[in-house]
Amino acid sequence: MSLPRSDVALVEDMLYRVRRIRQKTKGVTWEQFRDDEDLHDIVERSITIVGEAARKVSKEYREAHPEVPWVDTMNIRHKIVHDYFEVSYTVLWSTVKEELPELEILLSNLVEE
Repeated sequence: MSLPRSDVALVEDMLYRVRRIRQKTKGVTWEQFRDDEDLHDIVERSITIVGEAARKVSKEYREAHPEVPWVDTMNIRHKIVHDYFEVSYTVLWSTVKEELPELEILLSNLVEE
């Protein structure tokens, strides 16, 4: 049985996956993303891991860092996992381009503390 991961380790996991998504989608256009099933898989899986790690971060840590959109991060993971037939690639692309850059900054700040 594995030991529970620390909040900092979970935040590091989140940051790693956010950076992986950003690296894999750098220079990619919407049309390229829309047509690339492998890239969909990478983005979906990584967002799922980010959301699951956010869910496992302690309530106390989340409350101490309200600048991070913990609930939104958990909700998109929930949507991908439980409503996967309804996952909109437009929404995923919007998340990649509009939400993840800010999330990367917020998580980086936490890791640097």
